[in-house]
Amino acid sequence: MGALGGFHSFNGAHAVGASIANARLFYQDMRRDLGRMTTTYNLVPGYVFLFELFDEAKKTGNPAEAHWGLLNQDGTPKLGLTEFVLPPSFSATKP
Repeated sequence: MGALGGFHSFNGAHAVGASIANARLFYQDMRRDLGRMTTTYNLVPGYVFLFELFDEAKKTGNPAEAHWGLLNQDGTPKLGLTEFVLPPSFSATKP
C-alpha cells in the first residue's frame, strides 16, 4: 500500500486556511511523520506520492484545484514551498 498526499496553495475565498506557509507546514509534518505513518498504516517504505508536481491553470471547478503543485505551471519553484519539499538537486527544467 502506498500513500498520496498534498495541500493546495491557493489563498482565495473558497480556500480558507490555504497558503504557501500552510502547504509548507503540511509537507514538513508529513516528512517528519513518514516513518511512524509507514508503520501505523502498513505502507510500503518509500512509496509516498505527492499530489501534484505542477500547478494546472486549466483545471475547472473550485479555483483552488489549479494550485496543488509543488511547482508553478511553468516549472519554476513556488517561493517558500518548493525548497522545503523537494531536494536541492531537483530541477523541473533540466533535460
